[in-house]
Amino acid sequence: MVSVASWNNWLYDEKFVFDDVSDKSYWWTKYVCSAKKLWYISSENSYFRPGYNITRAEALKMIMSFKKIDAKYDSKYTFTDTLESDWWTKYISTAWKMQIVAMDNSYFNPTSSITRKEVVKMIYNVFYK
Repeated sequence: MVSVASWNNWLYDEKFVFDDVSDKSYWWTKYVCSAKKLWYISSENSYFRPGYNITRAEALKMIMSFKKIDAKYDSKYTFTDTLESDWWTKYISTAWKMQIVAMDNSYFNPTSSITRKEVVKMIYNVFYK
């Protein structure tokens, strides 16, 4: 059986900190570190920006990563505001193909902040649809 102390030590790993998330005194530091360690959040740059809002593309990537959905670009499932070279396009393309997101108009707005209702709908569609 894993003790709480060993679980907390596993959650916080100095190899998986961001420059702006390294202080163990924050209650959320261990969760951010474990999410980075498990590849639920990107580690391509050195900042997490904990006070920033999350974008629609970032939320979609995290939700799909939790479910271990393999994202692949499909040119039949694209939005006007996504380019094949954008990091988020393969997630958005796969999400549309799997009916996680819908094509209400020709825009996904990947860099816009996500609302609570949008995130709940994505979570529901990934885990229960």
